[in-house]
Amino acid sequence: MEETKNLTKTSAVKLLAEKLNISQVQAKVVFETTVGLMKETLQAGGDVRIPGIGRIYTANLAARSYTVPGTGKIVNKPARTKFKLASKSL
Repeated sequence: MEETKNLTKTSAVKLLAEKLNISQVQAKVVFETTVGLMKETLQAGGDVRIPGIGRIYTANLAARSYTVPGTGKIVNKPARTKFKLASKSL
């Protein structure tokens, strides 16, 4: 395995194909299915737990207002949902 600092979709598919001794087309299906399942779970409000990495979960952030320091303009930020990673091992 070559040294990489970032794991992109392309490099992940390539590594899966090498490690599992399958074609890159098959590895792409495995990767996209796994990511799809994770996305569906998060959208439904569930957690994704990956041993050795941590727990990925969603958090609801309330709407808020803040002032831009340079201009003094008040900006309203709507409520939103974002995902977070909780990890003790990284």
